[in-house]
Amino acid sequence: MKKLLPLIPGISIATIITVIAITFTKFVSPYPGAVTITIITGILVGNLPLKRFKMDEGALFLEKKILPISIALLGSELNFIVLKELGVNAILFTISYILLVIGLNLILGKIFRFSFKQGLLLGIGNAVCGSSAIAASSGVINPKDEEIGLSVAAVNLAGVAGIFLMPAVAKIIGYTDLQTSAIIGGTLQAISQTAAAGYAISDEVGNVALIFKMERVAMLGPIVLLLVLISRIFFLKKSTDTTEEDRTEQKAKETPLKIFFKFVPPFILSFIVIAAIANSGKIPAKAVNLTQIIGITLLTYSMTGLGMRIKLKDLFKSGIKVISAQTIALFLQIGIAVGLIWIFGF
Repeated sequence: MKKLLPLIPGISIATIITVIAITFTKFVSPYPGAVTITIITGILVGNLPLKRFKMDEGALFLEKKILPISIALLGSELNFIVLKELGVNAILFTISYILLVIGLNLILGKIFRFSFKQGLLLGIGNAVCGSSAIAASSGVINPKDEEIGLSVAAVNLAGVAGIFLMPAVAKIIGYTDLQTSAIIGGTLQAISQTAAAGYAISDEVGNVALIFKMERVAMLGPIVLLLVLISRIFFLKKSTDTTEEDRTEQKAKETPLKIFFKFVPPFILSFIVIAAIANSGKIPAKAVNLTQIIGITLLTYSMTGLGMRIKLKDLFKSGIKVISAQTIALFLQIGIAVGLIWIFGF
């Protein structure tokens, strides 16, 4: 019970915000969408000077525990026919984008005189899945604590801006739903950001955007495995506290399969399993529909927690140089995505 008490303030406020947002979109206007309303309201509430209302723990619970469940349940909305139609081009789009974005951030790192590790963290964070990718990579290349903090803050700031910027870019260019899904799912750093931007436009855009995003997230495993291989040559320093025998034993335990499952979140596998079950034709349509409704509702709920935990003051303290580089990177990454969408003919 004592563990639950700290969660109550944040969860209670998030519940009120979510109910208001869903009610507004259902009975007043579907625009700008419940997801957008909750994340904006969450940011505003989370940055108010309400010290006696300790909301962070409840908001963190929604973001870390409820969001993965909602994403997994949204697998029920995945249409394998659409996935088949996207085909090889979507995979080539994803791989090309990841390689170009990592390369871009390494170049910007040189220009702004970052360390190689700082540039690499920014590149992987932007290219794959934000904070999760940075955390996974940090465990391999051993950067400084400040490099990790600056990378996470800068990438999160760009991601928050992207939630509103990507749909606007798609509208200005006149993109179709598929193209809009590609630029949202193909560029935004976090799954939560992709969901927020995509579902704010429509369920169809949100569903396909998540497919593009999941393809990027799926690349985290191979990237981490590659970093493990490279780090053994370039990055990892031998510890003076362990013997050669201990290090050999530790390396022996780092099998590729263990490393892959360590960095591939369970909700991604759950998303795939639920999608397969929903597309099997053996589940009643009403059950699938109910799963979709629960998934969207939990997603909206968790977006409130995400917004409440975004501290603008902390983000802007991240350093002018890193923020400047990240701002340039954001617009260049949009250019890369637009170019790739044209090349692969979405």
